[in-house]
Amino acid sequence: VKAALVTTLIRGLLADLKVDEFNPARLLERLNARLCPLLDRPPLPRFVTALYASIDVAAGRIEIASAGHPWPLRAGPTCLPDLSRVSRAGPPSA
Repeated sequence: VKAALVTTLIRGLLADLKVDEFNPARLLERLNARLCPLLDRPPLPRFVTALYASIDVAAGRIEIASAGHPWPLRAGPTCLPDLSRVSRAGPPSA
């Protein structure tokens, strides 16, 4: 029940943010800033894992931000992790 409450809270906060105006990292930073004060009240969980992506199909580009979890690995054609195409533009969001 607690996880469902936090999920509903996050969905509400995302609906309130103008998601098209932010890149994924900035969006997670804003979400974190609004979420932390709300989760700092027991008995709600204080840890959230999130991955947010912006996909530009025309340009063949994807921008990913990850928060609360290690960065994803991209599997190449041999199913081995291919780290050469995964870049990190800045620190992960907390």
